[in-house]
Amino acid sequence: MALTKATFSMISGAVANVLDYGADPTGVADSSAAITLALASGSKKVYFPQGTYKTTSTIVRPPGIKMFGDGPGVSIITAAHNNSIVKTTPATLDGDSYNTIEDLGFTNSTTFNSAIGIELSYLNQPSVKRVRVTGGPIVGIRLVFVLNGEFEEISVTDCTDVGIYLYSTGLDTGVNRNVFQCINNTYCNLGIVIDASGGLSNVFNDVAIEGSTSYPLQISNCEQVTFNGLYLENNAQSVNILGGNTITFRDCFNVSAIPFIRVTGFAGVGVTVERLKDLSAGGVGGNNSILQITESNTIVFPRVTPGGTGVTTTGSTVKNYQEGVWVPTDQSGASLTLSTGVCRWTKVGRIVTANFNLTYPATANASDTVIGGLPFLNKGFAAVNIGYTTVSTLLRGLTSDEQYYFLWYKADGSRPTNADLSTANIKGTISYETDQ
Repeated sequence: MALTKATFSMISGAVANVLDYGADPTGVADSSAAITLALASGSKKVYFPQGTYKTTSTIVRPPGIKMFGDGPGVSIITAAHNNSIVKTTPATLDGDSYNTIEDLGFTNSTTFNSAIGIELSYLNQPSVKRVRVTGGPIVGIRLVFVLNGEFEEISVTDCTDVGIYLYSTGLDTGVNRNVFQCINNTYCNLGIVIDASGGLSNVFNDVAIEGSTSYPLQISNCEQVTFNGLYLENNAQSVNILGGNTITFRDCFNVSAIPFIRVTGFAGVGVTVERLKDLSAGGVGGNNSILQITESNTIVFPRVTPGGTGVTTTGSTVKNYQEGVWVPTDQSGASLTLSTGVCRWTKVGRIVTANFNLTYPATANASDTVIGGLPFLNKGFAAVNIGYTTVSTLLRGLTSDEQYYFLWYKADGSRPTNADLSTANIKGTISYETDQ
């Protein structure tokens, strides 16, 4: 008996070509049965050569199978039915490098509106790469209890409801620890939805969402979701956050003529927007409940209402953060040379905190002491706290308004002379406000 390619695939576990099982690459005949046979052949890899493969029922993909073609624009599975185009059966969550779909396209035949393009559930370590879902599924890609997956170079277009849908009822059934990168989501009603308890630690890199008729991104709940490089253009609504914790957006672009984000239904605690490039002047939005780090290195804190006081405070803007070292100098007029350790300063917004460690030389000079060299101009008067000194009568210091220096004071309020501090070692901290 001649050994056919199909028989060889079953015996050896080699690549199963759907054409060898009777699939029609012209899209005329129904290829559902042929694809099902290829998936059940025992081969770990099932190949779809260039062509269009008509299906009239859902392709149930067993776990541990790699489905792949010649590219999402040329190897296409088309649904002449209204159910899911392809879905997985529940598995035991064992990791398997063959839980893979690559280089395939999924779409609807004319007049049909399938429920879901790709439905993945109960999978550990799935890989979906270079895949396109287009032409009208209600949901493009739906994930339920999917762990440690990689989704790369995904295009989802013209879905009547949701492009990519992450769904769970709790963290124990969540869509957890997945990475999505190079995602293009266009002309869907909702771009990406993270629903219910949503999942834990999902990262989205380089995501573009355009032309959504509703929200480009909607988060109902989640733990630790991060978007790096989210691009929004021509969407009807802003990003909508209804719940969640530790939600971060970094290096995002907003070309839609609306605010980048809105927060409804909860306080928005844990939502951070870092470096938003807003080309439409829509702003961040979010009802003042979002921590913002802007392109100019300013930090905008959320508005808070202190409990029980009835007083609402407006969130402050911290313009910058800087740090460095400074050298305390004698400005008494005696030209003394001070010995100093490493003296550091930190500036957060308008508040400068500087420490010092200085030692006076042996001197009999009678001038009142003055220490200069502060890294920023002082506004107002602020205390200098002495943590250690070898002079028992020395109590404190005080900065001078509109100056770069501060003065020493004894416990009785008088000013010491340089001679009073001869060979003295003094260590402490200054905290003051500046307008620089």
